[in-house]
Amino acid sequence: MMMTGVQDVDLRSAMTGERAPRRANRYDKRKGVPEIVRQHALSTPEAMAIICGDAHLTYGELDQMSNDLASHLIACGIEKGDVVCLLVPRSLETVVAKLAILKAGAAYLPLDPAYPSDHLHNVLEECSPKVVFTFGKPEPGLSEIAGPATQVIDLPALMSDLEPSDASQLPAIGGADLAYVMYTSGSTGRPKGVAVPHAGITRLVLDQNFLAFSPADRVLHSTTISFDASTVDIWGALLNGATLVIMAKANFSLTDMRDLIRKHDITFLNFTTGLFNVFADHVDEPMPSLRQAIFGGEVASAAHVKRFIAAHPACLLTNVYGPTEA
Repeated sequence: MMMTGVQDVDLRSAMTGERAPRRANRYDKRKGVPEIVRQHALSTPEAMAIICGDAHLTYGELDQMSNDLASHLIACGIEKGDVVCLLVPRSLETVVAKLAILKAGAAYLPLDPAYPSDHLHNVLEECSPKVVFTFGKPEPGLSEIAGPATQVIDLPALMSDLEPSDASQLPAIGGADLAYVMYTSGSTGRPKGVAVPHAGITRLVLDQNFLAFSPADRVLHSTTISFDASTVDIWGALLNGATLVIMAKANFSLTDMRDLIRKHDITFLNFTTGLFNVFADHVDEPMPSLRQAIFGGEVASAAHVKRFIAAHPACLLTNVYGPTEA
């Protein structure tokens, strides 16, 4: 389940003969995502893990909060191999919930709240999640769509009232265990789901030759959680001890993105091709913190690539696709 570059050599390689630096191989197909995040929490508990608006969590706080939520899920009847749906926007709580679901032994199913009801019905009917997390009061009719066996829970409300837990009671998670289920939009027919194990995530962000995350990175998370590229943002940061900076606004402008890059000294960007083209057209002022950017999803425009490189020559740019399909 590895995202693969369109070409074996990235754009800087073609220009300078350099390749993205390959770090010491820490990928172990036997390890699950929670074990790796926990290692960062133990070694650098005060390091910043997540920033979202005025809210933030250190790695120690992230580990404890996700433990508490995972324990709550288990108390709700979640068992290893179950599916938990995230019908929520991009947020700090959403990232914590993803980690908690994995710690509980379940897989997360990220869905866009803006999806039509028939799309939601098809996906929820096929996956039969035991829990659906919402952000605030559920939309009318969601309980009927989800089915009588599914608990619909307000995620922020639950997280504000969690009880301390004992992490020793959480199940052991390995690389072969299911991590998430990602669905197509269904624009060409019935939505199709792809099941990805933990090793698919860890392999993607810990052991390839076109991304090089480090604890010093600040990774911007601006994609919707139902778009599989968000896997790179979230786990690229948290499995490498870096800081994930979340775009808090659901609908943001290019100015919002530019301001957030400057405010937090963002080093890593992940674009859809459409957003990349707009960024290349309109953001030509220096962004000295930018170290690495990837884009994909549609055919690349050579003119926009050249424009971006001219404006941000120190930023390694790579055209990629398919963390789920590959």
